[in-house]
Amino acid sequence: MLTPICSVDCRAKILFHYIELDPSPTFAWINKGNSLSHLGRLEEALTCFERSLKICPDLALAWSNKGTVLEALSRESEARAAFARAKKLGLG
Repeated sequence: MLTPICSVDCRAKILFHYIELDPSPTFAWINKGNSLSHLGRLEEALTCFERSLKICPDLALAWSNKGTVLEALSRESEARAAFARAKKLGLG
């Protein structure tokens, strides 16, 4: 097994800095959301996925990740809707 060069927290800090420099890249918001989710900061992760969807509303990956976080927050009906949108857009 390979040892990561830096921890999830370290990667999150790098992404946060990158987004401060240029807040428009969709995948940076998705990666930031994933990092926050892994750190247990689910509300912040959800905000990131929603931000990515404002930039690119038809991105299935962002809808799927949003669904995963909503599910973890016990917001089942919203999670189902997000997963359905991801599936409609071609994921899954």
